[in-house]
Amino acid sequence: MKRVPFARLFSLAARQLLRDARAGELRVLFFALLVAVAASSAIGYFSARLNDAMLLRASEFLAADLRLSGSTPASQEQIDAGLKLGLDHAQAVEFSSVVAAADGIQLSSVKAANDAYPLRGELRSAAEPYASEEVGSGPRPGEVWAEARLMVALNLKIGDELEIGAKTLRLSRVLTYDPDTAGDFYSLTPRVLMHLDDLAATEVVQPGSRVRFRELWRGDADALAAYRQAVEAGLEPNQRLDDARDGNRQVGGALGRAERYLNLASLAAVLLAGVAVALSAARFAARRFDASALLRCLGLSRREALALFGLQLALLGLIASVLGALLGWAGQHVLFYLLRGLIPDDLPPADLWPALAGRATGLVALAGFALPPLAALGRVPPLRVLRRDMLPVPASSWLVYGAALASLALIMCPLSRDLRLTRDQLCGGRMAAVERGGAP
Repeated sequence: MKRVPFARLFSLAARQLLRDARAGELRVLFFALLVAVAASSAIGYFSARLNDAMLLRASEFLAADLRLSGSTPASQEQIDAGLKLGLDHAQAVEFSSVVAAADGIQLSSVKAANDAYPLRGELRSAAEPYASEEVGSGPRPGEVWAEARLMVALNLKIGDELEIGAKTLRLSRVLTYDPDTAGDFYSLTPRVLMHLDDLAATEVVQPGSRVRFRELWRGDADALAAYRQAVEAGLEPNQRLDDARDGNRQVGGALGRAERYLNLASLAAVLLAGVAVALSAARFAARRFDASALLRCLGLSRREALALFGLQLALLGLIASVLGALLGWAGQHVLFYLLRGLIPDDLPPADLWPALAGRATGLVALAGFALPPLAALGRVPPLRVLRRDMLPVPASSWLVYGAALASLALIMCPLSRDLRLTRDQLCGGRMAAVERGGAP
């Protein structure tokens, strides 16, 4: 028997889709897919942009995008590797030391940083204790900034001199905010900020001193990943690389929980749409038993008949997924507008990945929930044109449940990012039914 070319089947499927566009089950199927893709894309865009903004804010806890820290200075090779990649670079050294003034001494946490510090966030200082804050660069060589509590403890005022080791520095401003101090143990003591060029003159850093050397880096994600890959294998035992998630466990956990919550909200919309897809696909198949039998009588093979109706649903799914992705892109702007008072205005733009992921989610839901009813169209006997009571052989329950569970797994794994959660959700309903004595 001569096979029908694919182009002919595609053309026939497109004409049938246009002819059946007013059918109720196709409208339900179309709008179910539209809702699934729009919800997935909108929350994907929202989650991606909000996550990027949270990471940008969280990087202030490091004062950089990536931090190389250790108890010994970084090697020149480690520094050159970042400079060759075009990354912005800053240096800081932090240690505890006794600060001496005319009226006494005080244990303090001292940070020496160069002019490029900080790469993320901002330094804030005041001209006098408890005066209004100003944003600006750090102290110049020969100057030092100190927190107000140190000034109170040592009875200091602006212009007084402080001794850090063997170096005498002039107190020029009050330090009010240092971006990478949140949650730091050393923040329990008064903080002092000085210029890195004055560090050697203090003679505080000696062999065996408890010092933290920090190399701070800022740049695009690809360059940062390349730098991490270049230096990670050669790190000394006392060195470590931190980003916004690694550097602060609380921030990293909050980011992960927020992202998972948004993805699970998207999953709920996709699952509800999947139920609508399954019901409308079953109705779609039942109303086309006669057409499938007639096509079999006209010479179409079982596989060609199945391909014809499959192409029809695939075209419908492609159209719904494209429109749904556009609606999702517009929907995330509406979400940000409604939440404009709760989130920052300067959110970074998102790429095309959420739209592609949303379209893939819709097509996977269509394939998983519509495949079992669609498979029945290929098993309609040609004798049905004479006997309306001739029905296709029912699909195996393994095919029905297997296709649905497989599509759910493909959708849930990327969204939940938790294999245990995915397994429990997929198996929970069946286990509960067995425990109640019901059918799975």
